[in-house]
Amino acid sequence: MNPQQLRIIGAALAILVVFILGYRLTRAGKPYPGLLFNAHKLLALAAAALVGIHVYRAGQSAPLSAGAWAAAVVTALCVVGLFATGAVLSLAKPAPEIVRALHHLAPYLAMAAGAVTLWLL
Repeated sequence: MNPQQLRIIGAALAILVVFILGYRLTRAGKPYPGLLFNAHKLLALAAAALVGIHVYRAGQSAPLSAGAWAAAVVTALCVVGLFATGAVLSLAKPAPEIVRALHHLAPYLAMAAGAVTLWLL
């Protein structure tokens, strides 16, 4: 395996663990357990960084198509939305139900857009 494939596998595993930890956090309820909560946040950030590095390096080696750029932008917007809604959910006061719904829906949109982005690269 080359380093590029290892980065993709590493990001995929990190995303899987983020999903599992997010599910556990939902079940645990507020106040969120500190270790689970921090691991969820840090692994999500690491996965986003790994995917971002992969897309950046792919763009350096060959120009990205318009479709790849569009998929990358949609993925990035989903990830930013996840971080924003996650921040609102972590506040002490109850979050609006729409924020919770968006935080539960956006990971699937981000995964689909991310898969399309990686496929187009």
